[in-house]
Amino acid sequence: MTYVIKYLDGSVKEFKSLKGANLSRADLSEVDLSGVDLSWVDLSAANLGHAKLIKADLRNANLQFADLLGVNLAEANLREANLQGAVLRGTYLRKADLEGASLIRADLTGSNLREADLLNADLIGAILMQANLTGSNLREASLIGADLESAKLRYALLIEANLRRANLRRANLRQADLRGANLFMADLRWVDLSEADLSDANLVEANLLGANLSEADLSRADCSWADLSAANLSRADFSGADLSGVDLSRVDLKDTNLVVEK
Repeated sequence: MTYVIKYLDGSVKEFKSLKGANLSRADLSEVDLSGVDLSWVDLSAANLGHAKLIKADLRNANLQFADLLGVNLAEANLREANLQGAVLRGTYLRKADLEGASLIRADLTGSNLREADLLNADLIGAILMQANLTGSNLREASLIGADLESAKLRYALLIEANLRRANLRRANLRQADLRGANLFMADLRWVDLSEADLSDANLVEANLLGANLSEADLSRADCSWADLSAANLSRADFSGADLSGVDLSRVDLKDTNLVVEK
């Protein structure tokens, strides 16, 4: 099969295989490359707006600063891909494999990452506002300074994820697994963490104003100097947690386990 590729400068090239091809600054908007082997391809600064890449193989691909607005990447393989600074607003990535991918400062606003695998992915400074990450695997992912405001993270796996200084205002983390997660100075105002597992998590100086922590497990968590004012702590478990300097103003402590180990 021959692929005729147009570039943003107006030039045209033909390829018999796209694996490892140089498609930097190519115009692939609205094309259908579903199931195609695009591993190791250079798509930096390329335009893939509204393209179909369902189940495409993009392992180790370079998509730095690429335009992936509205692209369908359902079940695509993006392991170890470079998506730094890429635009993925409204992109469909359900069940996509992004293990070890670099998404530093990528814009994933409103994207669908439901059940996606982001194990050990680098999302430092990424924008994930209103993104759907329900049931996704973010274990050991780096989300330092990431913007997850109003994101859907119900049932998400965030074990040992680094969310230092991340913005999670109004996010839905109901029943999420955050064991050992780093939430140092994270903005968790009005977040829903009901029934979530935060055991052994680092919540030092985190802002949990008005957060819903009903039935959450915070056993052995470090909550020192955290702001829990006006939070819902009904049936929350703080056994063994460090509550030094915690702000519990306007909190109803009825039915809350605040037994601290000495």
